[in-house]
Amino acid sequence: TKGDNKTAVVVWSTDKFDAYEIKDFFRTFAYVGVERLILLVEDIGGVEIDQVRMKSTASLLSLLDNKEKTFTIPVFIVATTNFAENFLGNLTNRPGRFDDKIRMDNPNGQARYDLLKFYSKREISEDTLELIKHKKYSDFSAAHLQEVVIRAAIYEITVEEAMNGVLKEINEYKKNFTDPLKPAFGLSNEPDYD
Repeated sequence: TKGDNKTAVVVWSTDKFDAYEIKDFFRTFAYVGVERLILLVEDIGGVEIDQVRMKSTASLLSLLDNKEKTFTIPVFIVATTNFAENFLGNLTNRPGRFDDKIRMDNPNGQARYDLLKFYSKREISEDTLELIKHKKYSDFSAAHLQEVVIRAAIYEITVEEAMNGVLKEINEYKKNFTDPLKPAFGLSNEPDYD
């Protein structure tokens, strides 16, 4: 709470540290004056997994269950992932490990408007801000909006030009990675019986 210095927030980047390293950190953590802890686990399970079931390491499960008494004060764990469907039930379907699951979709039109305004350090026209609300930008995540602002500044282009550049890349990605593969040059995998 505001003015309360008794809560510590620790961000765990899972691409940099394994669960056993985090447990070692908390075993040596100086809890002086800290009465509560929030552990933010970023990208649990990785960021580029496709159609692979995730094993849950014993070290991670024991940390979540606090079986080894790693945490000596109350802990609230928040974990993020882009691939919740890839986890095995021993991580996601056991009471006490993750009590609630919240799906976060891409921001709606008004949220895109607000985020673009928030990220930009320079003035954006009201027309451009209204344009980001359009349905064609519905695949924009918060990261895409941040990228728009960065590109506009680096390449000295308008925010609208940057928006359309990012939109083009999103559409190319969807076309190349979500459409079924088609045989090249009219070749087919089907045998020719003629």
